[in-house]
Amino acid sequence: MQRKFFATALMLLAIVMLLTTSVAAIESSASELPSRAMIGEKEEEIVPYWNNTNTCTFNFAVLDSGTAYVEAIYSAKAEAFTQAKLTVKIQKRFLGVFWKTVDIGQTDDEWISYCYDRNGEFYNSFAADGAGTYRAVFTLEISGTGGETDVIERTIEYKYD
Repeated sequence: MQRKFFATALMLLAIVMLLTTSVAAIESSASELPSRAMIGEKEEEIVPYWNNTNTCTFNFAVLDSGTAYVEAIYSAKAEAFTQAKLTVKIQKRFLGVFWKTVDIGQTDDEWISYCYDRNGEFYNSFAADGAGTYRAVFTLEISGTGGETDVIERTIEYKYD
């Protein structure tokens, strides 16, 4: 009986070691793949390839006044840009794992705004729903003549006590 148990335990250990070695080999080969786009000479800075966009940044904070602030700043390619569209949804965590969309006084509780400047900025503020963990879900769409519309999505969390 003990021999059977010992043999089974050894076999399980061998299988676990084999799987662990396989996963490590797959991860190391994936990290050696070349990136799609690089900035200048710095190989450690990898950026996605966009058709119409040069750069974009997103900011989100909930301040002591109970107000949620959202901001998106972008720079588009001069030869391709036609318009930018930003959609923002504010959500609050409840029961520790679920997210509930906050009523921000907009249709479908989403703020949608357009900008026709090649270098643009979106900024707005909304009433927060008391203390807790919030997140802003951003979708920035940069349209232009450089191919398909760039759809850039970011989610930023912020804890407000």
